[in-house]
Amino acid sequence: MTAAGSSTSAATGAGSRRALLVGGALVVILLLVAVLGGGSGGRVTGPPLSSRSQGADGLRGLVLLLESYRARVHDEGSTPAASTTVAVLFEDRLSDRARAELIRWVQDGHTLVVVDPSSPLAAGRVATLRTAVSRGVCDVTDVTAQSLDVHPGTDLDLPAAVRFQVEPGDRSCFGDGSTAFVVAHPVGSGSVVCVGGPQPFVNARLAGADNGALAVGLLAPADGADVAFVEANAPGGGSKSLGDLVPDRVFQGILELVVAFVLYALWRARRLGRPVPEVQQVVIPASGLVRAVGRLRQRSQATDRAAKAIRTDACRLLAQRYGLAPGTPPRVIAELTASRTGLTAEQVMLAIDDRYIPDEAALVALTRQIDTVRQEALSG
Repeated sequence: MTAAGSSTSAATGAGSRRALLVGGALVVILLLVAVLGGGSGGRVTGPPLSSRSQGADGLRGLVLLLESYRARVHDEGSTPAASTTVAVLFEDRLSDRARAELIRWVQDGHTLVVVDPSSPLAAGRVATLRTAVSRGVCDVTDVTAQSLDVHPGTDLDLPAAVRFQVEPGDRSCFGDGSTAFVVAHPVGSGSVVCVGGPQPFVNARLAGADNGALAVGLLAPADGADVAFVEANAPGGGSKSLGDLVPDRVFQGILELVVAFVLYALWRARRLGRPVPEVQQVVIPASGLVRAVGRLRQRSQATDRAAKAIRTDACRLLAQRYGLAPGTPPRVIAELTASRTGLTAEQVMLAIDDRYIPDEAALVALTRQIDTVRQEALSG
């Protein structure tokens, strides 16, 4: 095989390896995009029972349903405002002090709907339901000064929920009068309505059976109701940092950029083939440089240029010798040199005068004259 053939084969192999590397990098990036970006498909997801979450266990559908009845829905701290019509507690992560404040708010004539069966504010639980529940006995009236608008044929779609014990003085619905899925008991001038679970209100089941009717009857009994979702922490009292507020898509985008940069850097940094030794620069000594410049000027026949350089150096030497300023005319230098040495001014001018030097013989004669003047000046 010839040298040209070997070079062609090596270049082809290097190109194939580089194309394979680039293709692999693109496949990895596409996989990362598919894994990291394919989660929610553009839907706003969040923690379960979040009023902003569009996931199956979110409450965004409930918010839109209530707003369609001209209700004002907003998140609130442990003590809702006095203008709030109904406060709803989906997850009881309140402290004992926050619960006490919420109970005082209810005693002032407000209504609290507790959807967390494990909350200390809920009624005593009896059993777990795993079937559809019919209206049954329903005497829940005067809840927020309205009747619970459920009809005799109303059913609820409940995959798993809790029944509460109906105590004397309580009102109930979706039960038999002794146990029920919805139980309301008075607290001071207000009332606490206990619901056996959040399942009827989440996005995945809000449209099933008459779950939506129950939600509207409890939370928006009249047009223009003010509904507050009670949060675990009052505004400003949470523990989230600024990093927690950045959407996950931003972190995913940054991660993809970092991975793409690392792959690009690896691709550009890899050297295919064996290391190639690089020729180091040759350091030329000063004397060698002078000889190289002399040979270059000799080949170019620049005798007059060399003569000017030699004369300029001689004038500088004589001016320094006799204390003259730089740039002193050659005639002044020649007369002063003649007065200090045995040479005449004409002999000195012949050496330092600016005249044309046509060839190497004239250049050699000039250098001899300048050497004679230099020796006389240094010894005189």
